Amino acid sequence: MPSDLMSQSYFITAINSNIIAQFQSLGIFFGDSLSLFEYLVKESILKDRNGDSCALNQSAVYKALFDQGFDAHDALEDVKALHRILFSSPLNLSEKDLITHCQANPFDEAYQDNLYLDQRHQLVQTLNTKPHGTISKGMVEKIASSGLSFANLQSLFDRFGRNGLIGVLSNPPTNNRGSKKPRVTKSKRILLAIVQYFEQTASEQ
Repeated sequence: MPSDLMSQSYFITAINSNIIAQFQSLGIFFGDSLSLFEYLVKESILKDRNGDSCALNQSAVYKALFDQGFDAHDALEDVKALHRILFSSPLNLSEKDLITHCQANPFDEAYQDNLYLDQRHQLVQTLNTKPHGTISKGMVEKIASSGLSFANLQSLFDRFGRNGLIGVLSNPPTNNRGSKKPRVTKSKRILLAIVQYFEQTASEQ
């Protein structure tokens, strides 16, 4: 099932939860068609009508292969065009070509990735509504990626104070003590900014 990462996410999100197990049992793989196009252009297998390197988008590839266009804004036409490129074009792509160069990703892995991204997004929302302006957007996302919500940070500060909050943010997760990487950051400046936010909030109550 060729796709890009965004299309893959939309597809998985749209699937009814009742049929997730069916998709997992079918052995479906997602593939990134852009990766395939990049390989074909790099190896000079795919060129435009002038013999030059083809642009890396589906419309340009379709034009180069069939000397005609398609309605890229029509989802059905977009799928039909990609199907023709992959299975009915002068490229004569084999199953091995598709598996090797489309970065095949099993449905179950893609599904788990999507669940993780959904959870991270929800955690980001809890953090964005509170210490806004205290830390950067990138750091908010990093905290969310570690699995911590604003409520988690508040609870840590309330129960264990400054040292407890800093310890959790700056040390490796307890389930990965073999790693030396901090759960979030070791930056004293960022840790101080986070702690000061909670200290200030506590003093105002």
